[in-house]
Amino acid sequence: RTEAAMLLAALLYLTLAVSAASDIFAFKLLQRLPYEDGHAFFSPFSISVAMAMVYNGARDISERQLHDALGYTDAGLVEKSNVLSGVMRLLRNLEDMADDAVTLEVANGLLVQKDYAILLDYIMVLQDVFHATAEKVDFVHDNARVVADANEWVSERTGGKITKIVDSLPLDTVAFIMNAVYFKGDWQVEFDTNKTTQRPFYNNGQDLDLVDTMLSLGKYGYTNDYTLDAEVVEIPYNGKDFSMVVVLPRERSGLKGVVRSLSAANFRSVLSRLRMVNLQLRLPKLSLESEYSLVQALGSLGANSIFGSDADLSGISGRKDLYVSEVLHKAVVEVNEKGSEAAAATGII
Repeated sequence: RTEAAMLLAALLYLTLAVSAASDIFAFKLLQRLPYEDGHAFFSPFSISVAMAMVYNGARDISERQLHDALGYTDAGLVEKSNVLSGVMRLLRNLEDMADDAVTLEVANGLLVQKDYAILLDYIMVLQDVFHATAEKVDFVHDNARVVADANEWVSERTGGKITKIVDSLPLDTVAFIMNAVYFKGDWQVEFDTNKTTQRPFYNNGQDLDLVDTMLSLGKYGYTNDYTLDAEVVEIPYNGKDFSMVVVLPRERSGLKGVVRSLSAANFRSVLSRLRMVNLQLRLPKLSLESEYSLVQALGSLGANSIFGSDADLSGISGRKDLYVSEVLHKAVVEVNEKGSEAAAATGII
């Protein structure tokens, strides 16, 4: 019993550490993404899981750089085996958290050139840790079909919210790593559709638009936070595990300042200061879609070697002829009176 309890405690620690690493990575990446039309929208979880599949096959300098860039070092994780154990447990926990109230689905996949040998150990970790599917394909002679099948895979696993992750794949592609995430949840207390009205909203603090704005009167976790110079409110979904946290800058032009101030540590601190209060909560209805090439952003986080001849991804094939040429990411979200629906996909060539 003592040994079992110690094992469970160790797994819990690793799960929390990997979760903390994901948060650290999220806020560091947020600082480095371009703001298109005054907004940035992405799923750091999708990106970090996909990149963890690359990390699984990285060695030497590539492994060290990814270990740092993905937040594992800052989260206190030292050994790769501990990272993978934590990722496995975290993915299992997320599966268990989904219920009748909330849908949360995570899928991982790998497409491999049919005549390119992948190490069995790498495939086994992908299957055991990431529940990934692996399939042999022909990027050279059947390229259009492979692209269509990859996009269909993503569409099926994002509820049709993302129908295309890639327009084309180079003929010299030997591996394509895919991740897809889908979320759908209803609010614990739905907004009254009869109270939705058009109200002013300032895009990027400057451009005035009239947008459909929802209204709810009720108790919410709230704080007026001086460290971020912003108001923060937590809006729970049905069930007990998921919520949306909204951060509203006090100043109309204060968004960039808030983003600069955000980090995993101070965000956790802000959440600890939330208190239940009666609020008149107004929230714009949202429908956002973004897509990114993440090579530059990931490189700025220190993961440079994987994108060139210095790459050591020999844990994938046993050879040092692999490198990452592109990291593609798409994310969509819709927020309305009933709840939220969101999806994301990441593809690594």
